[in-house]
Parts: sequence; structure tokens; C-alpha cells
Amino acid sequence: MSIANLYFVPCVFLIILSLIIVLLCFIRFKSLRNIRRRRNWAIYAFLIVLSLVFYQAYYMSLGPNYVSFSIEKAQNPILPGQQSQFSITCDSSGVKQVDFYMVIRCDNASLMADSAQGYIQANATAIKIPFSFHGSGSLTKPVYFTPDTDVSSISFYPSVERMNNSPMAFWVYISEIQCAYNPQTNSFTMTDSSFSYPTAVP
Repeated sequence: MSIANLYFVPCVFLIILSLIIVLLCFIRFKSLRNIRRRRNWAIYAFLIVLSLVFYQAYYMSLGPNYVSFSIEKAQNPILPGQQSQFSITCDSSGVKQVDFYMVIRCDNASLMADSAQGYIQANATAIKIPFSFHGSGSLTKPVYFTPDTDVSSISFYPSVERMNNSPMAFWVYISEIQCAYNPQTNSFTMTDSSFSYPTAVP
């Protein structure tokens, strides 16, 4: 668990203390256990509302999951007109459930969706790759592409599309992945990625 998520400890302590007080009240005052008394209905309703408020406060105190992703360069030569692939790894640090798409767009290449893994083919140059984390974890998924012929470079533009209003923020954000053409080998080489500042997911 990250240091940021330790802020929920006082909230948990407050919830436990409140539960102990309520339990002692029910033990001390027998009249509270009489469900036929209308006055007790208001007390029960108040306790239910108070429980929901405590739960919401606890959930908010957990903070967002912090997600980063990295690129594993293509291991084989990237040849014009032939299918190749690289891998994208997403890491989540936190305790909440987060779901999102890694959206990959490109110039001078065609992207292929892996329907078996739930990829979505937006168009020939854009795909959505689903990622889901329940708490902390790491997942690696492939990106399949075919370079166009007679081009001098290929560019990939990763971005993130949040699902289900997942509470998340990014530590590391890669804005562009480039492949430069080498005429001597008639192949492309994936260069180092450019980075921007950590950013929250819109």
C-alpha cells in the first residue's frame, strides 16, 4: 500500500470507535432493542445514514489509484508491410477498482485489435486496449501493427480513456513512441519514448 493511502487510518479508527459506542448503547439501554417503538425507528434510520456517511468518508480517504505505463520495444526487426508488435505494461498502485482503456493511435501504420482480449478497433489507425485492476497490480498486453511502405517514420500516440469514472491518476505519461526508418537494413527502429509530466486522467 502506498504512503498516500495511509491517510485512511484515522478514518478507520473513527469508524471502529463509533461502532463500539453504538454497541455499548444497545447493551446499556434495552429500550433501543425494541423494534416496535416508533422512536427507535428514527434512531435506526439515523444510524443507517451515519453508516453510509462513514463508508463514503472511508472510501474517499483511500485516494485514487496511481497508474503508470511503459513500453517494451519490438524485439524483432520492424519491416515495412509486415506485421510486428510491441508490448505495453500498465502498473496500478492503490486499493480501489480501476478500469480504463489504453488508446493507441498511429501515423504511417495500421493497428490490429486482438478481439480475444477485448480490444476495440476504432479505425485502421486506432485501437482501445482494456485494463482492469482491483487494487495494485501489473498487466502487459501486446500491440500489433503493420508499417506502411514507402514511409520514413512511424509514430504511436498512447492516451488513456477512463471507464466507469474510475478514481485514478498517472505518475508517468508517455506522449509519443517513434520508429525511425533505416534504409541500410530496410527496417524501422523504435526510439526512446518522449515523456511529459505526470497527469490526472480527464
